[in-house]
Amino acid sequence: MDTDVYTVLMAQTTDSPYMTVPEVAETLGITADGVYKLIKRDKLPAMRLSERGLRVTRWALEAYRESLNGRGPDTRLPEDRFNADELRTAFEAQTGMTPADWVTAWKRDEVADSAENNTLLVQALALRDHGAGIDTERWAATALASRGA
Repeated sequence: MDTDVYTVLMAQTTDSPYMTVPEVAETLGITADGVYKLIKRDKLPAMRLSERGLRVTRWALEAYRESLNGRGPDTRLPEDRFNADELRTAFEAQTGMTPADWVTAWKRDEVADSAENNTLLVQALALRDHGAGIDTERWAATALASRGA
């Protein structure tokens, strides 16, 4: 192989935002088996490119390293809690439907598929679940904490 072509290929490889398992292992100072265990335990996100090809983004690796130093994501709930009744009333005024009715209409394809309506769907789901006695704040805090673990 021509040296110039090899140099160019190597430069492209090292500038890639994706790392192979051996590269991650070397960066962390552990074995490739250790990296596979981190991936299997959902501690380190990876993408499967093929049956034998896993890649880890440099961003994911940096986030993992920061979590080791106690600088993971902030999972605290916001101080200013929302008033579900006020939000439900505003939702019904905007859409003319209750959150549960909006979700039902969406499932039946009675609501156009648009960015605005998808945003309303997320709001409707949150308000519907909040009214059903589901502790959405606790669920959200648990989900965030498990992602940052």
